[in-house]
Amino acid sequence: AFIDISNEFVDQRITLDLIKNYVNWNYLYANFSYYRSVIDYEVSPLASGSGMSFIDVAMWYALYSGDAKYAEHAIHYIKYGIGGVKPYGKWAVWQGQYQGQIYNYYLQQLSTIQN
Repeated sequence: AFIDISNEFVDQRITLDLIKNYVNWNYLYANFSYYRSVIDYEVSPLASGSGMSFIDVAMWYALYSGDAKYAEHAIHYIKYGIGGVKPYGKWAVWQGQYQGQIYNYYLQQLSTIQN
């Protein structure tokens, strides 16, 4: 929803900062976990399969900001899991399912750049 707002109102610095803070917090502490208190500064050792809903947000922000570490974090979660936990869903190709739209777009862009 925040990403939609930022696309609708391009000068929404507050909205973009909010997205940045969520993505950075996930990168530093949450690790795609199911529930994580924002006042807890311990790093979550385990992801959750339901963390899949945040992958496209992280990928979008990596594209928007040009900071690949957020995309690399999400790709690692998909390929290897965090604490042995991988996201639910199908990630190899996007066939219209909810998850993975921006993830697969990112991989296509990365492939284009590398070739």
